[in-house]
Amino acid sequence: MTNITSYKDLEVWQVSMDLVDVCFDIVEVIPHRYRFIFCNQLIPAGISIPSNIAEGSRRPNKAYLNHLSYSLGSQAETETLFEVIRRRKLAPQPLLTKGSSLAERTGQMLHGLVRSLE
Repeated sequence: MTNITSYKDLEVWQVSMDLVDVCFDIVEVIPHRYRFIFCNQLIPAGISIPSNIAEGSRRPNKAYLNHLSYSLGSQAETETLFEVIRRRKLAPQPLLTKGSSLAERTGQMLHGLVRSLE
């Protein structure tokens, strides 16, 4: 088992940071007339996931679980925004597939972390 000394050691935090990178990549390729909309929703939702993992990890267990639930909400929002972008064909499919895969993996790992703390 890996020795966890910081939230940065958590695989879920690392994967969610990769997801943040993809959120930025997607916003950069969205047509300019839609960029503002998605920049104001996708970027904050993506950033919220690892931010809440980090913040919650420094709090008591109950508060940590609350922060993880915020991360799960932002993860679902991110997945939904990817689906809107996919349906409107606003970004390349391979990039959206990568983002969706990371978002799904993040969600699974968040659920696992929540179960382990309950």
